[in-house]
Amino acid sequence: MLSRQPTLKKEKEKIDFSIENEVTKHSKTESNSLSITENELDVKREEKIEGKTESQKEETEFISELSFEILLLIFSFLDIPSLSKASRVCVLWNQLINDDYIWKEKLFEKKDSFYSNQLFGREGNWRGLFRDLRSIKQNNSTRSIIEVGVEASSMDDASQDINQTLEQNEGSFERFWSSKGSSDPTSAEYLIYQLKQPLCIITSVSILPYQANYQQGCPIYAPTSMQVSVGFSPHKYHWKSSILPIENTRTMKKIDIAPYVTVGGFIRIDLFGRYQTQMQDDLYYTVLELVSAQGILIGELDSQSEVPLSMVRFAVKQDEDSFIKCVKDKTQSDDAQTDEELFETFVDFQRQQLSPYFKDEEIKWQEKRKLQDAFRAEDYDKAIDVAVNSERGHLRTKETIENLKAAGPLVYKKYLNFLFTHPGKLNKWETLDFCTGSLREDAQKYIATVALALVRNKFCITQELGDLMMNYDMTIALSIYQLLSIPDKIIECLIQLKCYKRLVAFCVACQYRFDYLELLRKLHQSSPFRAVKLALALREARGGPPVDMDNVLRILGITKGELEWDYRKILVQHLESLQEEESTPSLTSTLFSSINVEDDERLELDEEE
Repeated sequence: MLSRQPTLKKEKEKIDFSIENEVTKHSKTESNSLSITENELDVKREEKIEGKTESQKEETEFISELSFEILLLIFSFLDIPSLSKASRVCVLWNQLINDDYIWKEKLFEKKDSFYSNQLFGREGNWRGLFRDLRSIKQNNSTRSIIEVGVEASSMDDASQDINQTLEQNEGSFERFWSSKGSSDPTSAEYLIYQLKQPLCIITSVSILPYQANYQQGCPIYAPTSMQVSVGFSPHKYHWKSSILPIENTRTMKKIDIAPYVTVGGFIRIDLFGRYQTQMQDDLYYTVLELVSAQGILIGELDSQSEVPLSMVRFAVKQDEDSFIKCVKDKTQSDDAQTDEELFETFVDFQRQQLSPYFKDEEIKWQEKRKLQDAFRAEDYDKAIDVAVNSERGHLRTKETIENLKAAGPLVYKKYLNFLFTHPGKLNKWETLDFCTGSLREDAQKYIATVALALVRNKFCITQELGDLMMNYDMTIALSIYQLLSIPDKIIECLIQLKCYKRLVAFCVACQYRFDYLELLRKLHQSSPFRAVKLALALREARGGPPVDMDNVLRILGITKGELEWDYRKILVQHLESLQEEESTPSLTSTLFSSINVEDDERLELDEEE
């Protein structure tokens, strides 16, 4: 603690110094005037001392009687701006306000900026740690920090491992992790991930439940709740979040950790409970499409900051032997170094590891700056060129698209046309906008262009694209849904196209529980001819009719009569008595004939198996 000996003598010295300064200033500005005599100086000094001691005597005596502990306690209740002002009152207060006790308390306070009860500073420099920690939020943007999946509690198939969750599905390429099935809806699972550096500040963790569009009803396999743990090894954790309840929807579920500072090199995500059973085996599953952790790597932090070394000290405190060994292994340091020197070497090594990454970031930042300058100057040709030719297309974002749209429909159309003729593939937003704009302008003219682009893999295939094409060409929509394996949509298209034989074959091959009799009733009311066509398809299904044919005849109002033994002859005779023109296939159906034939062959193989 600081010594405390305030006296009136010190106050007198301060007053003397201020008066002398005043005299010096006066003598410079009033060089021609008479100088102040020594007697006048004494009088002025006495007046100032008298004024100080009389007007503030009680207040000064009261404060001077307080112990340092009480003063520190009082200062600890002040906010940062008030502490800054109070530190300029006098040397004593400045020394007290810089005391570690106050800044330890401030470091632990929950505020909008980062705070922590994990980090600790060097003796006498807690204020520096507090300042550097607050600056992180202003100077560092968060990024994805997961390096690799380490362990999953279970896995349904080798192709559905934990690392399938590190990239979000784009178009028709399906990636996900799936647990094993369980008959217990309360059973739990866990996933463990290693971060990109041994020490990271984790700001949030998110999961995206998987929706199985290829299954009947497009079920979603979300857990009922989740919890996140952070540690420095895969099986030892020093921090746990609260449990977050989860709804069974395909939306990102996020646990926000910031502004609380949590440091670690591994995260574990516990997934509690299950909502959904799979129709094939009636077991409960948890399935995730994406797992994401956002944060700040230790190598990104300012080299002059107190935070990186504080992070290392905390890690050593949690598990000294294993972490010191990790530090020595990574830096290849000798035993002659002190701990602090070893920690500094480790932090420098982590910065060096990120140098290629920083170069890549610098290129992207420069490209982004060029794009912003082009928009600011309303040079949209340059903006289009920069966006299209950006490194790995990182500037072809939703934000860029919105800015181009704001510049006018002609500018955005030029961008889309440039992309269409440029090598490469349009992303999902560009694909939807290109197809929507072209087909609205002239569907008859552009439908073949869209079909050819799909065949040549120019577009990103998504369910939204299939939904759009249903308004213009059902055959193209069907081909898209077949590529995406969405049975509900495939069946809807087959019904619209009146392809009843393919409808029945598809449902049988996929073991889809389709209500044929309900469809038959609707068709019989609107078109008896098509109803009989469906009935014939049911009768000729591989493996036998999937429904009771007596119920089919009853719906159609047909009596078996003498031909009781042959349902097909009955239906054919009834069909001949009805007349209806078959709809001609669409012009674009030939473009997808190869896809459709391959799909039919696949279905036939499935049926044989």
